[in-house]
Amino acid sequence: MSTLKTDTIQSTGGGPVTLTKQKPAKLELNYGHAATTIYSSFNVSSVDDVQTGYHAANTSSSFSSTNEIKAYNNCQASNNNSGSADYLHTTTSSSSRPLFRHFENGTAYDATFAINVAHGDLA
Repeated sequence: MSTLKTDTIQSTGGGPVTLTKQKPAKLELNYGHAATTIYSSFNVSSVDDVQTGYHAANTSSSFSSTNEIKAYNNCQASNNNSGSADYLHTTTSSSSRPLFRHFENGTAYDATFAINVAHGDLA
């Protein structure tokens, strides 16, 4: 058996290799909305606190279009003993800025922390 070690793999045209039948996350963010703290992230340059319960992840590399962003989040509510929000909503204003909104009992709130993941094609 052999071991293959490399730092970079390129296509024959010199660009990135196309991975087939795989959809890895293109954005990951562990964010404390109430404290406006980024605990960990991938492809996130900064986060904007848009309003109560609503934050935007500014990406380091844009998605190819807003139609390609499929975003999900899971968060711990600030005042919910069950430990999670009862309603989560994701919208997108641009290919470089997925927006996340958190609701609890029909009211927007700042989550203690939120795990956000977005899948799609990068530009």
